[in-house]
Amino acid sequence: MCEKIFSNCRILILPDGLLQKRIQLFENQVSKYGGLVSTDIHKFSPTHVLVEDDLLVNPVQLKTIFKTIQIFSKNRECEIVGLTWLCRCLKEKKLLSTDQFSIQNCHVLKNQVTEKEYETPIKKYRDESSVLPVQSSVLPQDEIIRVGSSYNNSYQMNKIILEEFQKLADAYRSRGDRWRTVAYDRAVGSLKSYDKEITGVNELKSLPHLSAKMLDKISEILDNGFSSKAKDVCNDEKTKVLETFSKIWGTGPVTAQLWYQKGLRTLEDVEANGNLTPSQKIGLKYYKEIQETIPRQEVEEIMQLVKAVALQLEPSVQFVPCGSFRRGKQSCGDVDILLILKDSVNYRSLIPKMIRELRKDGFLIDDLVGTNTSSSKYLGLCKLKGENKRVRRLDLFAVPESYSACALMHYTGSALFNRGIRLHASKMNMHLSECSLKMNGSNGQILPTPTEESIFEHLSLAYRPPEERHVF
Repeated sequence: MCEKIFSNCRILILPDGLLQKRIQLFENQVSKYGGLVSTDIHKFSPTHVLVEDDLLVNPVQLKTIFKTIQIFSKNRECEIVGLTWLCRCLKEKKLLSTDQFSIQNCHVLKNQVTEKEYETPIKKYRDESSVLPVQSSVLPQDEIIRVGSSYNNSYQMNKIILEEFQKLADAYRSRGDRWRTVAYDRAVGSLKSYDKEITGVNELKSLPHLSAKMLDKISEILDNGFSSKAKDVCNDEKTKVLETFSKIWGTGPVTAQLWYQKGLRTLEDVEANGNLTPSQKIGLKYYKEIQETIPRQEVEEIMQLVKAVALQLEPSVQFVPCGSFRRGKQSCGDVDILLILKDSVNYRSLIPKMIRELRKDGFLIDDLVGTNTSSSKYLGLCKLKGENKRVRRLDLFAVPESYSACALMHYTGSALFNRGIRLHASKMNMHLSECSLKMNGSNGQILPTPTEESIFEHLSLAYRPPEERHVF
């Protein structure tokens, strides 16, 4: 007879990143030992919310989880705890304290959460990396920075392979499957560095980040013109819905999954019953336009307008285009601008002044992440005057001159390159962020980095220009 160690527990398992077989195993074990268990937040008010242990170091996703619990659950005193807690309880056959397995109680988080903290930009990797240092568990220990050429591939079969792999990366991202997402993102980056026509898989075996299974998929694409795996995954009804939801600005896979569990299936359902944050409402309002890419010429027009305002307010400001534009892309997802100010100037005062000026003539349409009187970042929507002009994403970042090189590297990207070079730094017992490069970890001595070249030099790497930073 099993001791009912979970007799007073109502356990909600968030399925993000978990295989269905593993979920079923946990459900069976919790039920066996007397607990109530479900992946559906509407079934009961949980005492414990179980998540993948990796989520415990991601405050953005944790706060999204907590907000959902606030909306759907009557019990505000539940705990967010890693799956290791459940495994240990089952191993020792007793109900253990959650202290060492939980970041903190939900009622503690409750006092810290604001609407602004729920807003999760689409460029998740860039924004998450500005909050957390890269952990060595994110990528394999033997990861190295790879030198690649700027992607300009005109070979039709190469394009098809990239499209099929990108479909898989996007599908796994919307499902919350972090590891497969990273794996396919890296594979896409690696394939983009290959500047010859792909005619067989043997020629690709020397490329990094292509597993044997991925090579099998490429072989299938070469034979049939498509990947059956991509077809199966992407044509799944749930995946289609999750991808649609995840494209709403400010919405991550956790929220998308919870909307799906609630029974929402369309954007209209979300608008009516999604309990949207202010940013999500704006993201939904401009849903189609936010998905569109921006021609390089239009990006230049937007930058010229913003630059004129910046120089009018602060003549000494250095105005630097960043993101995919600086990496040489012919179309961009948004417009990224870095504003570098002398250390003697209050760098936090410029963007609020710019926002006021840019609003006057209707250039700024809406704010995704608002600004106050001392903000160094602005994420919003803008629109040029003229016929057939579209609403576009605009990101502004202001930094002091002493941060400029590290900030420039960070906001140039790509996200995969940033992850790789930060991991490389950590292996050298250094810490690289958008602010500085430090010796001996995040609390160590700041190294002088007057230029991007100096960062590469400190890290014993050959300099790579922006157009070669789409992959590592």
